Amino acid sequence: MNNAQKVSNSGFLLAGALFLSVFVTSCSNAKESLGTQNADEKSSPGGGNGDDAQPNLSPVSITFEIDKAQFSPSVLLSISVKSAADIKIDENNRRCSFGYDVATKKESRFCPSGVDYIEPKIPWSISIPAAELKESITVLPDNIRVGEEYNLQVSGKSNDDCNHASGGHQGIAESAKLSLGKLSFASTQMACANKN
Repeated sequence: MNNAQKVSNSGFLLAGALFLSVFVTSCSNAKESLGTQNADEKSSPGGGNGDDAQPNLSPVSITFEIDKAQFSPSVLLSISVKSAADIKIDENNRRCSFGYDVATKKESRFCPSGVDYIEPKIPWSISIPAAELKESITVLPDNIRVGEEYNLQVSGKSNDDCNHASGGHQGIAESAKLSLGKLSFASTQMACANKN
């Protein structure tokens, strides 16, 4: 083998070694990149892109007490729970004024500049018939989570079978199990017809 062939073969071997080194390095970097991506996916709630992950709603139970004697024996107790989003909508809409035209029988609405009326959403609600009514009631609304503001409203026909009693509580869901104690109720004072 002459010197020219030796130089040619050496150059070929050197080029091959260089290509192999670059290939191994590229594969190693790709593996590290894939491992980092998989770790990021595992750390994101629900997997995948964290921006697309859905919030994990923590279940919250609310327990409160009532005075059964304050309600009608045939009462259908209505309970509703508004979420933080519902409360914000109410606060926004209270900045608007409302009216009613008796002649046209149409409602009117006026909101100040920069305020847009937002159609309220129907809050989570449940009704409890008199036969199932207890002094202590626990509800499991699915629209609030720990750390969020909520508004509980309870209402039903009063024990005179004419007026309406209502009470509630607004606060922050500081834990998954809320115990509010006995709620205070106010009743309407309509003059009811004597049944006797």
